[in-house]
Amino acid sequence: QGTLFSYLCMSYPRKRQRSESPDAQCSTPVHGSGEAVLDPLFHSHRSKELVSLWESRELCDVDVVVEGTRFQAHRVVLAAGSPHFRAMFTKNFSESKAREVELHEITAEGFQGVLSFLYSGEVSLRDSTAELVLLAADRCEVLGLVNLCCSFLLDRITWRNCLHYWSLAEQVVCLKLKRKARLVALKHFEELYHTGLLLDLDAAKMSRIIKSKKLRASNEQVVLEGLVTWLQHDFESRRHVAESMLRLVRLPRLAENTLRQLLNTTFLRDCSTLDVLIADVQKYQTMTEEDQRNYSEVWARKRWNECGWLYAVGGSDGLYHLDSVERYEAVEDVWYPVAPMRTARRNCGVGVLNGHLYAVGGRNENKQVMDNIERYDSKEDRWERVEHPMQTARYFLAVGVIKNKLYIVGGVDKRNSSLQTAECYDAESGKWSPVASMSERRYGCGAGVLDGKLYVVGGTVEKNGDYLETVERYDSETDKWESVAPMSTSRYCCGVAVMKGKLYAVGGVDKRYNKLSSVESFDPTTGAWSPEPPMLTARYNCGVEEAAGNLYVVGGRDEKNRALCTVECFDGQTHQWRTVSQMSTVRSSGAVAVLPPMR
Repeated sequence: QGTLFSYLCMSYPRKRQRSESPDAQCSTPVHGSGEAVLDPLFHSHRSKELVSLWESRELCDVDVVVEGTRFQAHRVVLAAGSPHFRAMFTKNFSESKAREVELHEITAEGFQGVLSFLYSGEVSLRDSTAELVLLAADRCEVLGLVNLCCSFLLDRITWRNCLHYWSLAEQVVCLKLKRKARLVALKHFEELYHTGLLLDLDAAKMSRIIKSKKLRASNEQVVLEGLVTWLQHDFESRRHVAESMLRLVRLPRLAENTLRQLLNTTFLRDCSTLDVLIADVQKYQTMTEEDQRNYSEVWARKRWNECGWLYAVGGSDGLYHLDSVERYEAVEDVWYPVAPMRTARRNCGVGVLNGHLYAVGGRNENKQVMDNIERYDSKEDRWERVEHPMQTARYFLAVGVIKNKLYIVGGVDKRNSSLQTAECYDAESGKWSPVASMSERRYGCGAGVLDGKLYVVGGTVEKNGDYLETVERYDSETDKWESVAPMSTSRYCCGVAVMKGKLYAVGGVDKRYNKLSSVESFDPTTGAWSPEPPMLTARYNCGVEEAAGNLYVVGGRDEKNRALCTVECFDGQTHQWRTVSQMSTVRSSGAVAVLPPMR
């Protein structure tokens, strides 16, 4: 079945109401002495008349021949809608006065679509003809029709045809079609490899695929195998790109025996630089993280399967407690809704155990403080209630995971009293057990695990009390707490996360009730806090987590106490902040965590 795409060439003025004066339509001055009177039906009537003239072959003054098929048309219509024909008929070309012109490199069926569009603004597209019409429209420079055809084809891209549409998009310079086709190829690399569809891909496109952080594969060995198979398919013509292409594979991620097998690959043995490549990999593996980034940006760059997905869980939209959950894919900068929790939760805590996301405590929509927990299975996209509740119901709590155990710290209980107690959940036994209490009560604090120790940062002792700059560190081996260097400022309801061996404290509210955009980091090797570049927006009650080597700050409230849906990213390499895609809903007092991506 054909799908009718209408390209509206004009914005029609609204019809004059009966009660309006005729002068109400006369608003455009003409040469300073009068006003233009516009007939709102002029363009639609004129289009119908043009189609009638074309269909009846009246007043046609040019024959366009395509693949032996003769199309009668009007020069003025062709020239008005096509820069190609306008140049042909108005410049000093032989066709300018010829009764018959012939077009090459397009099909008669495709040109029929172009003519239909030029006369009526409409074209009937089918799966079997859309590409023919697109190529003809591109040849005749009918940009509106090119865009319509590309939009039609966008929804028809699959992994089986994505490489073809990628090439087609480059030919007609359609960026949206090209981007979509390339993304599909990256998402389905393994299918393209195993079915042999990659084998005839040109080196430029293969290079873009292998280099991209968006490439989806179960592991880097699959990427290497796909590239080696591609090289072997036509090695004589691809020999000159072999080393440069192999350097796009994240070779340092591969096992030592895999690298030895690469070195012994028969058709690659005469590549004189292969030994150098392997030596560079071994050198890279001994470097510090910073030196690695300077040595090879490509090798240091994480793939899609290494980045993880960021989940924003529960919270409040300013009016209601939320059960909704959203997932952020950093590589694609896109948020997706996932299954909601069984219970709306505000000021809950979250942690990841055995690849599952746990939501702990919080307050429900009835403002009841909860002791229950639930668990999210990303494979099934489903939440389930965990049978074992906490020993103490609490919200405004802090959560950290050490050695696959969930630690719950501080918060506020059912009597609205702040807590200094802590407890630990063992998912294997399903049991909660008390652990050592902090040195002081605190809630609205943040937590992060660094070098196997739990840090609890800021917060407050009681409502309307002094906000804290103090920090405590818990050692699960000794079951003891100790104080570490305080932050430079007090922070209540700040976000806390760990990135690249440092603990970050982000935003919050200070003792003077200033909403903060400031950020500072704690280095355990020096035992000191250092200032970091401030956020673009002051915010508190936000969620903070590391994903793909960057720090993400999600939602919260701004200086005017407005709940936010915006998200900021602190680049772990450039140390600069930028905005990224926002969530679908405003979300304050929620929680965030990262799970491994699912194919």
